[in-house]
Amino acid sequence: MNKYLMLATLLAFSLIIAVKADEIVKPIPTDMPNQHTFVLMLSAKFSCGLKRWPADLNELKAFQEINEIELGVVPNWGWIFGEEFSFEKSKNKMDLVSVSIAPEGNPITVKSYQEKPLCENGSITIRGAHVDIDFGEEDS
Repeated sequence: MNKYLMLATLLAFSLIIAVKADEIVKPIPTDMPNQHTFVLMLSAKFSCGLKRWPADLNELKAFQEINEIELGVVPNWGWIFGEEFSFEKSKNKMDLVSVSIAPEGNPITVKSYQEKPLCENGSITIRGAHVDIDFGEEDS
C-alpha cells in the first residue's frame, strides 16, 4: 500500500476516534478534515523535499502540481483558497483553520496543527499532527 495513502487513512481514522460518538449531533462537512489532512501531508512532503515550510498556499499548490503528487485525498484548491481557510506557519509548526456553517446555522471550525516532519532516508514522519473539530453549539 502506498505509504501516503496509508498515512491519509491513519490520520482520517484518528479524526474519527478523537470525536466521541455521543458528541456528534450533526454531520461535519467531510471535505473539511480531508482537506486539512491533505495540506498536512503535502506540507510535510514539501518540508522534507525543500528543507522548509511552503511560503504560502500558492507555493504549496504549485509544488503539488509540478511534482504530480497524489496523497489519497483529492485536493479541493478552490475551497482551500477560500476566505474561510487560513494557513499560518512558524519555523517548527504549521497551523490550519477552516470554518463552515452547518445547515442549522452553527459554525463548524476545524483546526489542525503539525510540527516540522522528521525526514530520514527518504522516509517522512509527520510529528505532532493534531486535528480539533468545534461544532459551534451553545452548551445546554
